[in-house]
Amino acid sequence: DIFSLGCILYSCAFGRPAFHGSTPASVLRRNLQCDPQFPKPGQTLVSSYGITLIQGCLQLAPARISIQEALKSRFVEGVMLPEGGRGARAATLLSKAGQSSELPGMDQGSA
Repeated sequence: DIFSLGCILYSCAFGRPAFHGSTPASVLRRNLQCDPQFPKPGQTLVSSYGITLIQGCLQLAPARISIQEALKSRFVEGVMLPEGGRGARAATLLSKAGQSSELPGMDQGSA
């Protein structure tokens, strides 16, 4: 689910769990309140787009973003490869693979 994605992204981005505290009760309270602590601007290399995406994932429902909104976020758009750019061939192959049972451009013997 999108909340779990936010927890994973937070851990990857900041190197610690989204909900931490000095006692198990404080960790649980922060989790139930969706109260993660984010670094102040200038204290992280994570872009503002990345932080916005993570914050959206960790909101209480119904304010939490949907998976469709996450995929359309500025952060995700920034990591997508432009058409014809490095890796575009792999992206095209993956896209076409979802439309047929064979990968385009591959010989039967090389699969």
